[in-house]
Amino acid sequence: MIKSINYFKLKDSEFENVKNTRLYQKAVEIFELCDRITSIVFDMENDSVEYSILNETPKHIMENALIIPAKIHGAQDALFDMKMENAAIIRKCAREIRTNTYGFEILKFKDLDYLNLLRNEIEEFRILSMELFEVSVVGLPCNTGCSITQSTG
Repeated sequence: MIKSINYFKLKDSEFENVKNTRLYQKAVEIFELCDRITSIVFDMENDSVEYSILNETPKHIMENALIIPAKIHGAQDALFDMKMENAAIIRKCAREIRTNTYGFEILKFKDLDYLNLLRNEIEEFRILSMELFEVSVVGLPCNTGCSITQSTG
């Protein structure tokens, strides 16, 4: 019999520190909005081509919405390279969610208030993530053996 391991129980105090950050809380809010939009789409019934496309999009936003909190957790106390890699993945996921909101609009999704709210949350998240990942890279060594230095000339 295989026992399932709850990763977050293994590092409880570390996860609590991450969970209490504004960025992580904003990521959870984005996830909850994506979940609500997804449930609205799946509750719709229609046989049109637009609906079949609209029905696929929630899978993509949920995937991205789930990746963001995991990458925030992974970026905490990580090496510079890993932190920047996670920051890039987080930005990509947030951008794809925002882009998908316009796809919903094109495909005649009726609850536009949810889409506007999600866009606003993503913008707030973008600002918070810039604060978290703001790093002065001049003179900072990376774990690939290189060193980023300021050019004088």
